[in-house]
Amino acid sequence: MTTFVSRLKEENVDSLRELTGWRRTDYWDAGLSTADADFYMPLVRTFWEAGHPRIGEARDAARRLGHGIRVLAKIDRLSKKGDNPNDLRVLLCGTREQDLDKVAAQHTTPPETKDEATIGVSQDGRNRLVIRSTEPWLMDYIHGLPGVEPGNYDGLYEGLKKHVENRTQLTAPRRMIHILVNLHDLEMILRGDGEDILVRATDGTWRTGAELMEELLAGVGLATIVNARNEPMKQYRLKRYFTQAQRDMIAAVQHTCMDPDCKIPFSMCQADHLKAWAKGGETNLDNILMLCEYHNMKKRDGDVYYKGSDGRIYKRREFGPDVPCN
Repeated sequence: MTTFVSRLKEENVDSLRELTGWRRTDYWDAGLSTADADFYMPLVRTFWEAGHPRIGEARDAARRLGHGIRVLAKIDRLSKKGDNPNDLRVLLCGTREQDLDKVAAQHTTPPETKDEATIGVSQDGRNRLVIRSTEPWLMDYIHGLPGVEPGNYDGLYEGLKKHVENRTQLTAPRRMIHILVNLHDLEMILRGDGEDILVRATDGTWRTGAELMEELLAGVGLATIVNARNEPMKQYRLKRYFTQAQRDMIAAVQHTCMDPDCKIPFSMCQADHLKAWAKGGETNLDNILMLCEYHNMKKRDGDVYYKGSDGRIYKRREFGPDVPCN
């Protein structure tokens, strides 16, 4: 293990120079795998072969900070998303590893998103319909299908099929959501000045302040007012499973799956114990962790989440600093 770690530490931007001119077959001849070739070839191209402007400055900066190959791969990926990749590459090569994501985000314009519906065909020949929308009507439609309710979408396909074949009617949607409003925005909404204010609900949808007032006056939905610190009340119970009331309250602060790389909305997440019930974890709001089905399974497989001394939830990483979840 010591030899392996030492070899990893020795790999740097100058190590890549030894691979200039190599084709995929050269990697195979050297006893390396296709995966190795796919990993190293783009890095060699970026840092030694392509002749990007300011690439010499980038290499010098990487040497000063002692960035290894894996860090350079992350820098290469982040810089390609930047508004000016060549300048961003130099900047990131001179940035500490733990600050790379933050610095890159400051120099990268997020891609524009729009509500849309697309149709495609999968490789196995099945048709595919994809709808992307933040407007409430879509979740209202889904929750009105037979066999579908918030948090349980196993019957979605059959519900859609029955509705299209005119074998069922939509039911009135039952919104198990919280609409999150801070106090400053609430004051403007109540004054009737909410047309330009957007508030988010825990099912991932957005509405204007004016639309929110219409829903509240119609008795639809549930609005939760949170302060700037986003602190919910505590509720301790001696049962293993979280109640719906506890799920409703935690929605005020955990709006989506708490994994830092996931944005699945609250209504499609599962309530789990931050500290496992089997290890003494209590069933209360301080110990609830909302995760989508995938990340909940990953947690059972060994992914670790914990609450730091600052009260925030973190995800432990095998390499590098732990990542805050909220």
